[in-house]
Amino acid sequence: MNVRRKNGTVVRDVMLVGTLGTVFVVMCSLFLIRNSRLSNLQATVSTGMAELEAIKGQISPLQKELKAILSEKNWLLRQEKRLEKEMRDSAAQAKAREEKKRMEQEILAEARKLEMDHMFEKGEEKNEEDEDNAHEYDEDEEESDY
Repeated sequence: MNVRRKNGTVVRDVMLVGTLGTVFVVMCSLFLIRNSRLSNLQATVSTGMAELEAIKGQISPLQKELKAILSEKNWLLRQEKRLEKEMRDSAAQAKAREEKKRMEQEILAEARKLEMDHMFEKGEEKNEEDEDNAHEYDEDEEESDY
């Protein structure tokens, strides 16, 4: 510091000390505020980390439950596909049975028709034979009349 003189150096020294003191007080205040905020942030971060761990602890059982649900869903989808296939196969088998019955009925109808045609042909042959026999009988009667 300067030597004290009456011409105002003391005032300048006081002003300088006052200014330096004010700067020191402001710097200390800022440091304390920063430390306070830092400790608040650290407390918030540690609280957040604790909450994060708690949430992670809750997520693990939920993930297991989700896996079980997805597994059951996949099983149900496979069952549904299997049942749909069985239903399609069953419907195809039923259609095939109906087609088989229809064809059997057509075959039976055709066989009956052929049988009837055959019987009709036999009947015509018999009628022709009867007519031939009747003509022969008539001729025999005519001959016996003479």
